[in-house]
Amino acid sequence: MANQHFQQQRDHRYNHDEEEEQEAQQDRDHHNHTLRRSPTLYDLFAEVMNERLLEMYDWEMLSPENQQEQDQLFELDSTAALEQPALVQDDAEQSARIHVFKSSEESEQQKKKQMAEECDQTPLSHLENNSTLHSYDSILFQIEQMEVLKETDPSPGTSQQHETTTKRSSYNKKNTDS
Repeated sequence: MANQHFQQQRDHRYNHDEEEEQEAQQDRDHHNHTLRRSPTLYDLFAEVMNERLLEMYDWEMLSPENQQEQDQLFELDSTAALEQPALVQDDAEQSARIHVFKSSEESEQQKKKQMAEECDQTPLSHLENNSTLHSYDSILFQIEQMEVLKETDPSPGTSQQHETTTKRSSYNKKNTDS
């Protein structure tokens, strides 16, 4: 029994020591993680310089034909990079113009539709409101005068138009008086 008790204490100490070791390792890992320094300006500069040196080395290793091709590619890339903002701006302006055009076109169609509806309703309401015996007589008189005018002279002149106008006005006065 003493043996068992001794073995339990040893196992307990062993487990306890193992747990302490794990905690210590976690603390060390955390401490090392927090101590890692972020790259300084010098580190960043060194990285850029190393990349540039590698590019120069690669450039020196190229044949003259490949160097020419690379130069042309670089010029095309540079030109495209310079033209891209202008193209984006042109696209935006064109989209805005298209939007304005479509909205004005829709607005114009809406106005035309509304005017057509109003025109369809206006003559009926105008006739209903102004349909008097006097207006019908006036219209009939004007038609008769035009027929008489056509019979007498196929190409009416200024004097006949004046006479017709005078006759109309006298007829209208006569009808309004009665």
